Amino acid sequence: MQMRWKGRRKLNNKGLTLMELICAIAILAIVTASIGSVMVVSARSYQRDSDEVSLQQEAQVTANQIADLVIDSTAGVSYTCPLGAYLSEDDARAAGAPAGGDRTLSIDGNGHRYVVSFKSAENKIYYAEYILNPDGSAAPYDSEQLMAENVNLFAADIRNFSDNGYMELTLGFEKNAKTYAATFTITARNGAVAVSGAEAAATITTELELVLEPNQTYVLNANVTGPADTDMTWVLSGGSTDPATQVLKDGADWKIIIGENETASEIYLLVQSKAKKEDGVTPQAQQTVIVHIRRVTAVNLNVTLQSGSDLMAGAEYLITADVVGTNLPKLMTGSSDVEPPYVSPYKVEWGYIYSVNGHAVGGDDWTDYQWQPWYHPSPSDYFTVLEELEGSDSTAPSMRIRLLENIDEYRQLLVTATATHPEGTAGAPPVSSNKTGLPYGHVAGMHLFYKALHSYSGEGMYRGTPDAQVVDFAYDLIKGMIQAQYGNVGFLDNCVRYYRFRPFTVNAAGERVYGPWVNWAPTANEYGGAIKMRGDTLRFEFDKNYEVQIKYWWWEGNVNNVVWPFAGMPDDINVVTADIYRAKLFFRITDSSWNEIATGAAKLGTKEVPYVLADGNPIHFEGQLTSAQEMGADQNYIKDHVSYRVEKLEGDAWTAVYETGGQEMYHLSPVTWNSGSGLYRVVVGLKGVPYRTYNYATQSYNATVMRDYWLYDEVSGDGIFYFQVP
Repeated sequence: MQMRWKGRRKLNNKGLTLMELICAIAILAIVTASIGSVMVVSARSYQRDSDEVSLQQEAQVTANQIADLVIDSTAGVSYTCPLGAYLSEDDARAAGAPAGGDRTLSIDGNGHRYVVSFKSAENKIYYAEYILNPDGSAAPYDSEQLMAENVNLFAADIRNFSDNGYMELTLGFEKNAKTYAATFTITARNGAVAVSGAEAAATITTELELVLEPNQTYVLNANVTGPADTDMTWVLSGGSTDPATQVLKDGADWKIIIGENETASEIYLLVQSKAKKEDGVTPQAQQTVIVHIRRVTAVNLNVTLQSGSDLMAGAEYLITADVVGTNLPKLMTGSSDVEPPYVSPYKVEWGYIYSVNGHAVGGDDWTDYQWQPWYHPSPSDYFTVLEELEGSDSTAPSMRIRLLENIDEYRQLLVTATATHPEGTAGAPPVSSNKTGLPYGHVAGMHLFYKALHSYSGEGMYRGTPDAQVVDFAYDLIKGMIQAQYGNVGFLDNCVRYYRFRPFTVNAAGERVYGPWVNWAPTANEYGGAIKMRGDTLRFEFDKNYEVQIKYWWWEGNVNNVVWPFAGMPDDINVVTADIYRAKLFFRITDSSWNEIATGAAKLGTKEVPYVLADGNPIHFEGQLTSAQEMGADQNYIKDHVSYRVEKLEGDAWTAVYETGGQEMYHLSPVTWNSGSGLYRVVVGLKGVPYRTYNYATQSYNATVMRDYWLYDEVSGDGIFYFQVP
């Protein structure tokens, strides 16, 4: 090209012009792209063709390898899946075997057994060889080896192998989105041989699917045709979870009994002809039967607010019961759901418990509280059931309810839906709610309308008050929840109550500073739904503030086997938290004529401006609580233990000049001590009040001791009376 260009045009010393260079580069790019495109298309086409040829070759090689084994078969072949042995893939699928699952082709010949296994999870075919022993058992001869990969289909049809000596093998392969499948006909060199697992001349006719229920006994029906001996044997081949589930012969009948605790969704039976093949061991015919177990396992309640405000009077709710289980719908083609007849497992019985202040309205102990005007005599005063609808195969059971009063901390409503199918009978008079009329369990769902399951008055707990109740919790309601969950149980009264506490102080910023929790200990006194701490509060010292927690639960067998609270409930649903405050003493002052000078004063006089107490003009004063309930101290621990200490200021120090024992009132007069004139003060406290500790090792209280507590505050002046003696 350069020579042609020289003949037509003379190049100057500067070479090609800029325009010529650009044109040359563009032409070169077009040519290069065209060549590359052709190469890519050709490569892709070649790859597709290569993959397809590769799959065809692999299928042919695999078929040839299996054919080499089948051609020399002298004893028989069998085709199996996890459910059993079958003559064809169609038979296996009809028996319930999933499409594309594991399959095995076994070939016996010349004292050996050759096993070709398709493992669907790996998409591979493996080969293994065994030695056949005289007793019919097989011993490994060669370890399992890979025969083919990229396999997505393996199926065999051996129906004609026994009579005509040939079988069909279908293989499918897949690689790089290319697939190839083919069916190969393989003929035995020695003519017709036996077919293991079933004889062409022997067949078994029976139901392939049954639906049975716990506690049910069912007569198994099957017919063997072909051999002279038409007797058969039934065996339970797998899937059962209950040893009571068994197959047995009762006279001329074969029966299956489903155990009460059977939880498997499917179990498998194998019926085999007693007529054997030429080896005297292998049945001439066999069939797998799937038994579906119908069992209700759960009831889930779904609650929808249809109108009104949640938990407020006038609110209306729709509650549906989703009945869950195994094989609940009727088997339309099965005689096992015809006799005994199918009984709907979707029915429930609704139940309601309304609790006020821990007591079930209308319950066993309700009559003790009906005289109180704020208690209503009937649950219908609190809620009304608008309708209850029975469930079916296509419609869930449901009910609608309306609240007539607000749900607050003192009121709760429990709605339960108990599945009738597991109960065996239902209604009045009772009728069978399942095929047997026998119970196989208790299954219920529940929904609780509540704000809290416990309540207490105020923020302060009492200190050892004999008749004061610390906490009310919904005792009857919780027992109803346990009853709904577990049925009729014997541990409804196995309720334990434990408490723990920790001291706290308040810093300058008004924040609480907590000490460590003590360990949980059982409360000493328990009364139904009420907790009365009583003597337990002797563990709380009078000059400290405490945060207290009380928790309760139900148990079966031992306290470590908790049956309530149920799993998934809020962590604090069974815990009450409240305070016990330090005791604070205040003054009530009267003059010598018992005329009241001051009442409820935290302090009288100050260091700078004291009360002047003239000789011969005594006064009387007593220390008392602002509110015994609010402050948490029992008056019985106050009246007999209030003490007074008179101190005189000498220099910068206060020196005690007089101290009383426990007494309720004190007569204050300077002549009492003869300490002369000066600045005095009276501080108030408790002397000889009981205190005890808990022994966690023995789970008992230690001996009670007496302690003194001076309850005045130097900083605030609370609990101090300043006075001047002239």
